[in-house]
Amino acid sequence: MYITCEETCYKMTEDDSVEVTELQSTHEEADTRLLVHALHAVRSGSKAVVVTAEDTDVMVICLGFHKDIPCHIFQKRGTQNRTRFVDITKLGSAIGGTICNSLIGLHSFTGCDTVSAFAGRGKLGALKLLKKDTAYQETFSQLGQSWDVSTELFDRVQQSTCRMYAAGKGTTDVNELRYQLFCAKRGEVESSQ
Repeated sequence: MYITCEETCYKMTEDDSVEVTELQSTHEEADTRLLVHALHAVRSGSKAVVVTAEDTDVMVICLGFHKDIPCHIFQKRGTQNRTRFVDITKLGSAIGGTICNSLIGLHSFTGCDTVSAFAGRGKLGALKLLKKDTAYQETFSQLGQSWDVSTELFDRVQQSTCRMYAAGKGTTDVNELRYQLFCAKRGEVESSQ
């Protein structure tokens, strides 16, 4: 059994406990540490990895990095009475590498554990836009790659936000779209809108 305590990880056996230096990590979230442990398991001889998590964030992260872990990855989901195993490797192959690479950026942008979601807009609409447009796939695969967001990337993300709310309006500026939507509703707009 492996136990993490802050940045350190220990392998616990019936007889002993040893620090596992290759599993040291500054990641605070278990969601991301899971993949470090999965890669370690493969390097230690595992032929497949089962990640037990209900969290959508974990599935998205697994899909985003499944090609970097050279084995079959499954996500165990469900309840005690109804358990299922999602074949992440097979799902990632079916979705395709380009979309898998952009899922983490899209998921984070449209709302996750640490980012608020867009009011009145679910992930499905954003995912449909992503699947249709390779420019959006490129945009969201770049999102999060660097601490600095270029003006070009900011503009492309802003354009995708406009398309999520009003595909036919033709504007690519969020503030302009807010104004247009406000005028269209004659000022009768809820704060969430």
